[in-house]
Amino acid sequence: MKNIVIIGAGIAGLSAGCYAAMNGFKTIIYEAHNSPGGLCVSWKRNGYVIDGSIHHLAGLNKKSLYYKIWEQLGAMPAPVTFYSDLSSVETLDGKKFYVSTDIEKLKENMLELSPEDKPVIDDYYKLLNKMRNIDILEIGIWGIKDL
Repeated sequence: MKNIVIIGAGIAGLSAGCYAAMNGFKTIIYEAHNSPGGLCVSWKRNGYVIDGSIHHLAGLNKKSLYYKIWEQLGAMPAPVTFYSDLSSVETLDGKKFYVSTDIEKLKENMLELSPEDKPVIDDYYKLLNKMRNIDILEIGIWGIKDL
């Protein structure tokens, strides 16, 4: 049996270890900390919970290349709900700006709040439409033909 040693039990090290084991390697993973996970963990400090993993929720959309990787690793959680409004900001006079994943709604809301910025909002909207089907998190795993 072939052996492989992996330094670091973050998401990359754990994934590499899983794939190595799936391909017949005896895998040993070394981690400096007392628990695995790297940046994909949360911890308590001074009465607060620090969640370092929220930015690692990439690939939960079934169309994402990462989704297939998570499935292969057995790491897919229960079904995920995607909300169109990520957050909102409200002014003292009651106007709301919605940070939305629905770019039509985003444009409409920006125009409602700031019609004088229509040329800039239109340019922003056009750029969002051009990038609509690109998962920027996947660029690192694209092949030459994808670029």
